[in-house]
Amino acid sequence: MEGKQKGCQIAEIVQYSCKPSKTKEGKRVVDCFPIVRLFRICAGRPAVEITRVVTISDQGEVIIPSNIESVPSKGPFHPDSPLISHA
Repeated sequence: MEGKQKGCQIAEIVQYSCKPSKTKEGKRVVDCFPIVRLFRICAGRPAVEITRVVTISDQGEVIIPSNIESVPSKGPFHPDSPLISHA
């Protein structure tokens, strides 16, 4: 990963957005699609979602912009988040 800071790591989670629907025959089905989210986790700091500011290369490599430190944390700090290390 380009732009990785010392002492920080990148975590990925996959969430699914699902909607119920019916087939032409009237059978109920649930259609789901994945939503990939990326987070930067640095010791002693809240996890910050960086999904919208990174680029994914054709090889699947996450390219982190050099100004990643200026990406603001949007949202409250959750100390019980499983993405935050309590070590």
